[in-house]
Amino acid sequence: MLIAAATLGLVAGCAKPLTANDMPRPKAGLWTWVNVVNGAPFGKGQTCLAGKPVHLLGPACPQITYDRASDGAFETENRCDNGVVSDFKDRFSGDFRTSYVMDQTGTLAQPGKPLSIQASRVTYTFVGPCPAGATPDDD
Repeated sequence: MLIAAATLGLVAGCAKPLTANDMPRPKAGLWTWVNVVNGAPFGKGQTCLAGKPVHLLGPACPQITYDRASDGAFETENRCDNGVVSDFKDRFSGDFRTSYVMDQTGTLAQPGKPLSIQASRVTYTFVGPCPAGATPDDD
């Protein structure tokens, strides 16, 4: 029993780190989204996706790590510095065919201002094909 536990720990410790390409790919098409920030409704809308891996942020946020939680959710940690230093933790869960959720906690550090902490939940629901001529937002 001890050998099996030690072997399992060794295998888990040798797992290949995830990359952006290992993240889930929402079904290509039109999705609606609803955003709740710090417990209050913050916005809603639609987005057209091409089926690329979920990811966030851009060139100002090159420090991103990817992981898979024991419950199957995908997690990222991001550090950005575009004049304001921010640290974000994102958690993606769902089937990515009909719906998925992104939970995000973040801190923003601006010189001369108090540290800002924010928690948001964006719920995505698949609608169907993108409108004719629409350019996917994840391109």
